[in-house]
Amino acid sequence: MEPRRSVDLMVTHGVVITMDKTRRIIPDGAVAVSDRRIVAVGHSADLERTYVAQTAIDARGGVVQPGFVDCHVHLSQHLGRGTIPDHWPEE
Repeated sequence: MEPRRSVDLMVTHGVVITMDKTRRIIPDGAVAVSDRRIVAVGHSADLERTYVAQTAIDARGGVVQPGFVDCHVHLSQHLGRGTIPDHWPEE
């Protein structure tokens, strides 16, 4: 067995919502971060076997959206995005 790789941060056991090509949702997912960059996204068990983190966050019961950056938007605006058309008629 190879030694685990060190990362700065690992968030485990959250519901990971990815924005990859297949829009995966990983119910018991994890995200590994090193040098302020995401180095891996996958199932918690897999990442815990591969990486050891200096800081670990157990996100059990929470949602993790790797790479999602939004400085200020209310939750209702995110929930409404799929219901409002991209181009609103002017009339």
